[in-house]
Amino acid sequence: MRRKDMGKVMIAVLWVALAASTVAQPSPSLGNRDSLEWAAMDSTVIVRGKIESVREGSNREAVIIATVVIDETLKGDVKGKLEFAIESTPPFDQANPFECWKKDRKELLLFLIKNGERPEAPDYSRFAPYGAHTGRITGNILVLDKADGIQAVRMDLTPLSSPEQILSMTRTVIKGAPSKPQMIRLPSAPSVLQQCLPGEWRGPAGLRLAVPLTDEMRTIVQKWQHSNVPEWQSLGNQTAALIKKSVASH
Repeated sequence: MRRKDMGKVMIAVLWVALAASTVAQPSPSLGNRDSLEWAAMDSTVIVRGKIESVREGSNREAVIIATVVIDETLKGDVKGKLEFAIESTPPFDQANPFECWKKDRKELLLFLIKNGERPEAPDYSRFAPYGAHTGRITGNILVLDKADGIQAVRMDLTPLSSPEQILSMTRTVIKGAPSKPQMIRLPSAPSVLQQCLPGEWRGPAGLRLAVPLTDEMRTIVQKWQHSNVPEWQSLGNQTAALIKKSVASH
């Protein structure tokens, strides 16, 4: 075979291999996040404060341990300082931000649990007494600085960036919800999310937001079902079906 023909064959082979690898790639996963209401209900300790110190576990352990000076305890019985451990590997939304938060003295709102209290959550009790209620940074540590953009989303898909709104809503949820209800995840509803949230919150394939199954959530779903906008109607109907299925299974 001539060198020129051999080159054409090699190019064809490369194109086939590229196409095959593209097809073989898994589709992007939906982004699982917590609504502010669910994070507040699901956490047993919620504090507002600043990072005092940060250290990392070994590369094998992939854990970050941080100490927070507490300015306010919104939920739980902790005062002064608190040490917590959190996963330091993806899915992080960005590079590890703890050192920046410490340097800039950022005020944070942390949604935590005692390590080891839940079998479904990562147990980092050998590193620190507390951990994020889902084990990850996303949705568990909110920066109380409007300049940092959207930090949380309400169960009606309203984004929140104002520290005052975030704190007020968290306190309201804690005060009005002494017991934890069931949780469901909303359908991704890409067309609806596009109207509500920026791309980094929607994720590459949508968002499945964890919401509490409360009377307020049922009212929100009914409002969606009676909307004049077809996309919102669809979201309402899909969510109502999920609620019905969830209630039946319990």
